Amino acid sequence: MRRSRSLVFSILMLSLAASAAARQPASAGGFSANSAVHFPEPASLSARVAFWEKIFTRFSEYQVVIHDAAQPERIFSVLDFRPKREEMSEATLERLITGRVSAEKDLVSKRLRQIASEGTLGREARQEEERLRSLFPPGTGPASFEAAAGRVRGQRGLREKFSAGLERAKMYLPEMRRILRDQGVPEQLVWLPLIESAFNPAAHSRAGAAGIWQFMPATGRQFMVVGESIDERWDPIASTEAAAKLLRQNFEVLKTWPLAITAYNHGRAGMLRAVAATRTRDIEVIIERYRGPLFGFASQNFYPEFLAALHVQRDYRVHFAGFSFEIPSRPDRVTLKHAIRVSDAVRLSGVAAEELAQLNPALRRPLFRADGWIPAGYGLWLPPGRGPQFEAGLTKLPSEKRRSYPSLASLRKSHAVGHRLHRVQPGQTLGQIARLYGISVAKIRERNGIKNIHRIREGQLLKIPTG
Repeated sequence: MRRSRSLVFSILMLSLAASAAARQPASAGGFSANSAVHFPEPASLSARVAFWEKIFTRFSEYQVVIHDAAQPERIFSVLDFRPKREEMSEATLERLITGRVSAEKDLVSKRLRQIASEGTLGREARQEEERLRSLFPPGTGPASFEAAAGRVRGQRGLREKFSAGLERAKMYLPEMRRILRDQGVPEQLVWLPLIESAFNPAAHSRAGAAGIWQFMPATGRQFMVVGESIDERWDPIASTEAAAKLLRQNFEVLKTWPLAITAYNHGRAGMLRAVAATRTRDIEVIIERYRGPLFGFASQNFYPEFLAALHVQRDYRVHFAGFSFEIPSRPDRVTLKHAIRVSDAVRLSGVAAEELAQLNPALRRPLFRADGWIPAGYGLWLPPGRGPQFEAGLTKLPSEKRRSYPSLASLRKSHAVGHRLHRVQPGQTLGQIARLYGISVAKIRERNGIKNIHRIREGQLLKIPTG
């Protein structure tokens, strides 16, 4: 059902975008003159950004770039499996790719170690040695080659995924931009889902992240209903509202958008540790110097990937010939003043239950199976033109079929996580911790039974209220 839900909802959102099209140019839009102010691109990151732009636009998912994880732009080789697509099944091809990539990484590592040890090489190997040496600055010593040998990494191309992401993006852009504006954050953040999910509303990671903004359940519950019957992470509009609030909070604490964006991947507390360790809020210095235990390749490259996504959407005509941001007409959406049962919503909408479910991915299967209550305040998506009919039918429902509860607001409050845990870092005060999570010192003291504001210790686990 997931694939069909995604398809129908994509059609719905494609129509939604048109209503706001009059307010926005029908283009990739969103990359404005003040982008450089919000999202600076330091010279030291330019090569890294260019690497990701190539990954997004030049390399196919059936090509694997073998490169240096510390300096991604240092490309050792490229494996091309595109000719094999017609020769074997997808499963067989994936096994081939896995094996060949592993072997190539081992071979590159071996040759780099041979260069480091200045071992004896044959003629062909000497030619390869010279090619590899040319990728490093003149005078690079053995220790640097040895270190690089341990950093060889494979990255599959993302051209197809990015092209599909841009196609899906136009379904959501106008409404998402409005939400970002309303939350007081830069509209260019609308492109963050390109690197999170490629705007796939059915995206679901093995770690449990869901939706186009890839919210984990615990984080999502701070802003949305995340449950078995209703899960707003799957709704691109509700999750955009949540993402805008989270990003704004990140910025209020971290003070710069590069850090706030990186915190979306690495966590706000993690970025505060990076700032404390490097004594700077300069993203290029943090990427270059900070080596926290969880600040790995993904976190180091999250902001450069975002910059690359901005470049790609700005220059989409160059990268994806024939692509257009033109969008069709708007569907209907009715915000429920009262909670109603699924069966009544199906009857009044005039569509089958399966279609209503596909149009409303936040309403999960258990809600439909149990004929549960759709909460007051929920914006129910309907096929174009069905809104007036639906609203007229609502006024005729008997009072026992209309409830003031449950409401979306009450569900969000009840689904919120009671608390999260924070381990006190060296030198941290309650005031600093309170600012980190956007709550008062009094709430932390109350939840943890702290009578003396100065009585916290390094390593102590504190319960941070989130409800």
